[in-house]
Amino acid sequence: MLKNKVISKIIYTVSVTGLFFVWSCTKLDTTNLGDDLIPAVDNINTFADTFDIVTTPGEFLIDTTKVRIDDYHALGVYTDPLLGTTVKADVLLQLKPTFFPFYFGTNQKDSIIGDGDSAVLCLAYTNQNWGDTSHDMNMKLQAYQLKSSQGVWWDSSSYYRPINFPQSYLNDSVVSNETLININTLSNTVKVGVVDTVTNQIRIKLTNDFKNKLFKTFNRDSSGVYNAYRSDSLFKSNLNGFVIKATSGNALVYIDLLDPRTRLELHYRKRAWIADSNRLATTEDTVYTNFTFNTSYYSGMSLSSHGNKITVSNRNLPSGGDILLQSNPGTYANLYIPRLEHFVQNDSNRIIHRAEIQVTQTLDDIRANNKIAPEYLYLDLIDSSIAGIPSRWKPIYHDLNPLSNYNPDNISYYYPYNEGVNFYYFGVGKKTKSTGQVYYNVNVSRYLQNLVTNKSKNYPMRLFVPHNLSYPQFDQYIYPYKNLIGKGAVKVGGGSSDPSCRMRMVVIYSKLK
Repeated sequence: MLKNKVISKIIYTVSVTGLFFVWSCTKLDTTNLGDDLIPAVDNINTFADTFDIVTTPGEFLIDTTKVRIDDYHALGVYTDPLLGTTVKADVLLQLKPTFFPFYFGTNQKDSIIGDGDSAVLCLAYTNQNWGDTSHDMNMKLQAYQLKSSQGVWWDSSSYYRPINFPQSYLNDSVVSNETLININTLSNTVKVGVVDTVTNQIRIKLTNDFKNKLFKTFNRDSSGVYNAYRSDSLFKSNLNGFVIKATSGNALVYIDLLDPRTRLELHYRKRAWIADSNRLATTEDTVYTNFTFNTSYYSGMSLSSHGNKITVSNRNLPSGGDILLQSNPGTYANLYIPRLEHFVQNDSNRIIHRAEIQVTQTLDDIRANNKIAPEYLYLDLIDSSIAGIPSRWKPIYHDLNPLSNYNPDNISYYYPYNEGVNFYYFGVGKKTKSTGQVYYNVNVSRYLQNLVTNKSKNYPMRLFVPHNLSYPQFDQYIYPYKNLIGKGAVKVGGGSSDPSCRMRMVVIYSKLK
């Protein structure tokens, strides 16, 4: 009996001790478990404080923005009626035959009838757009041929392209008439050839003169020998690529270059060569051949190149303390929280249940359609401690992903590149109030706990809307982010604007006795 009592007491003691440790660990890590578990503020055990944020606006240098081959490329022109900003985006790409030496048809002896029927430049529409959706969203597009003289620089295997293409690339011959598209009808089914159909595709018919070059001038020389289609290098010297521009419209559409629907269609009629009979067929076939975006090296072919020339004009940064946050190539805000110095140094015996930077759209910027506001913000730290380099940034500690042990001071693992950013935990996703007002609550709870516990440095911060991220002081790697390039702009309260939308940090914490 006594033995059973001793065993029971041991089990009870171990259980209580275990529960205490579990409670303690949970108590110290409530921010991992959700906002609903944050204790109520009673100003006895749990407190709330609000810190003002000093904000200053800034603009990104346009040559620091790059796009990847597999990024969606923006096309169009959009002028924001409230912000006054005009974003213009041109798409550049190389489309090539799928093999060299190239010939039309399924057999080199097939015979083309006439000069070819048509040539159509096609772009795969991703069903993503940005702009004034209250109109029919009509847009006029025109295609140009890139200059052959730019071949050395243009044709390369670079995975990333800067968006500041020199104007000399774009001043070459027009190869299409203006094509009017309605963005809202691009998902409609379109017939291609005799039996094929396609949806979500922009189709730009090229001029007869250019079509004739593709079928005749490029195909054979005067002696009947294959010319421009003999090799990749010869083809590029005649057709180095295309530029597609918007000549009118008020929206951006997004193009997937790697989708098979991005192609150059060459429609023609032919008589097939019948090898068994050693003769041409008497019947005609109406067919088409595709030149596509080449993504691998084979048969002497180099990787197709790409580009997205994006310009921003008429950008006026708001006055009165407000901040414009616009997707790259866009703007950013510098943030500094002076009161954190006292909060951090005064008492390290605190548990931070929740710390968030509240970012709220200004009342004069509320739109009927808030798809215009960016989907995701991003916050990092301004690290001025690097000798001789005053303007460097690094990821914020801990809060990008609580399940990752990344360390912004470790050159080998400064970013959670395996796990990526936990957008839900980080709180950088767009939210909308019932009034239509957009807001973001950026979670910096772990970062602040680290400041309090370890008396770490109170860094200034940078808030912006990235398309991708890079920290060149560590390496040249570029991390993709969820925002499309050029998509999204919002005016938010800064540190000295309307109190109802002023940017601020709210902290909920407890003091340990």
